[in-house]
Amino acid sequence: LLPLLLLPLLLPAACLCATAKPDPKAVADDPKADYKANDILNKGAELLDQPQNEERAIKLIQSVPQLFPKSKVRFKAYLALGQHLMKKRNYEVAAKQFEQLEASQEPDEQAEGLYRLGVCHFLMNSYDRAFMALRKVTNLYPWSVFANEAYYYIGQCHFKLNRWANAVEALEMVGTSVPLAAEGESSAEAGQRLFIKIHDKD
Repeated sequence: LLPLLLLPLLLPAACLCATAKPDPKAVADDPKADYKANDILNKGAELLDQPQNEERAIKLIQSVPQLFPKSKVRFKAYLALGQHLMKKRNYEVAAKQFEQLEASQEPDEQAEGLYRLGVCHFLMNSYDRAFMALRKVTNLYPWSVFANEAYYYIGQCHFKLNRWANAVEALEMVGTSVPLAAEGESSAEAGQRLFIKIHDKD
């Protein structure tokens, strides 16, 4: 009789355990998952250099975001696969890989994803879409090294469209983007006066 009386109390607890879902943030920050994902990615990257194992390598890299959908390593997998597909001139599929990097929390990965996405569209002669991606790099990540590269391809897009003045203007911006100054560091612009203050005990 006693177990029957306890049954109504135990059922809600059992249901709660059955319906409870893991915290997505906890899954995303799981160091073990990141370690396993990174191990698979490294194995796939090593096999990519071996033509006879290319198919196996691609499957390994593709498995990273499938097996570890919350791991930050998945963005490295998208990037590696996209770069490989670019070398194979499969720009359309490569572009889809780079689009995934928009969800990354790392600004450098976001900037690189947009830059490589823009290059893919440029190589597919889709200049309007290339402009959209590349200008996001120069506007949102002007400090990134990819901003300099983006200006170059913006100039090339204008060149392909016979917009000579715009092409020159964009190409002149190449090399003007500099990384954000770290703590204790400062930047100076070429052609401007530089004042240095010296402290001497004497």
